Amino acid sequence: MKSFVLLAGLGLLFCLPDVTQATETTPQIKAQESTIVALEKQVTENQNQQVTLEEESKTLNSEQEIIEKEIVALNNEQAQLQEQLMTKEERLRVVAAIQGVMSGANLSGYSIKNHENEIKTLKERMATLEATIAEKETTLSQLEADVTTNTTEKETLVEEFETLTEMLADEKATLETLKEEQAIAEEKAKAAEAKAKQLADKLAVTGFLSPLKGALNVSSSFGYRADPTGYSGNMHDGIDYTGNQGEAILAARYGTVVEAGNHWSAGNYAIIQHDNGYYTYYMHMTDVYVTVGQSVTTLEQIGTMGTTGNSTGVHLHFGIATDIWSGFVDPANFIY
Repeated sequence: MKSFVLLAGLGLLFCLPDVTQATETTPQIKAQESTIVALEKQVTENQNQQVTLEEESKTLNSEQEIIEKEIVALNNEQAQLQEQLMTKEERLRVVAAIQGVMSGANLSGYSIKNHENEIKTLKERMATLEATIAEKETTLSQLEADVTTNTTEKETLVEEFETLTEMLADEKATLETLKEEQAIAEEKAKAAEAKAKQLADKLAVTGFLSPLKGALNVSSSFGYRADPTGYSGNMHDGIDYTGNQGEAILAARYGTVVEAGNHWSAGNYAIIQHDNGYYTYYMHMTDVYVTVGQSVTTLEQIGTMGTTGNSTGVHLHFGIATDIWSGFVDPANFIY
């Protein structure tokens, strides 16, 4: 815990973007996990609905099968009654014909009245059967409609299930990617914090860090030299570091910008006041990214290397002084 507090304190001095990235990934992962939980819940609900519909489908099919069998049985019974009715009617016609020819004969066994009663009973039974069949067919039609609806709902659920499972797979893949990115970011954060600790230890000893990311190539040291332009004088109050056009210029220590702008000799420049009693100077820059009054952190980029002002080529003139434009000391005593 002590190490964490110390590094948190260093965050006030150093820019640690990798630490920020690792911190920002955590809520993204939590949000992704919440999305996955919600999708898994939808998938479960969808599966439960499919099970319910499948059970309903079995019940409907069973009822449909029963009704169809009942209708077949009723139709068979109706056919038998129709056949009986036709037989009775045929006999009635025969009896009526016989009675017409043999009006005085004893035909009590062939009574028209008996046949008429039997025919009437058969017709009533036929009417009842027809009504029952119609009712069963209506029920069957409704069952068929229910089966169609059930089938459509199942197909819709299957499509939704496929879509949900695809979404779930995508979201899980995204989560894995985020976790991998977080693991990488955490490793970078640890490395950045370790580097910050190392630099802080060095800063505590030297007071300043290198204003460039790469190796320092000195083209002109602090002190007496031959005037390279005829306008600079023989006393060189800083160190010239060579580099590439547009190369990042970094604040050698945290502090406050007290000057930033353009000077006929210094070109585009910036001066930073520090808490240790010194000022650092950055000259001949192409671009200046800071303004007067701005607070900067250690190793924050404040501009880019160039060759503005009284300059013979692309380089950074870096100076350290105890006051504004006076009290210059050799940066080599601090930067190494």
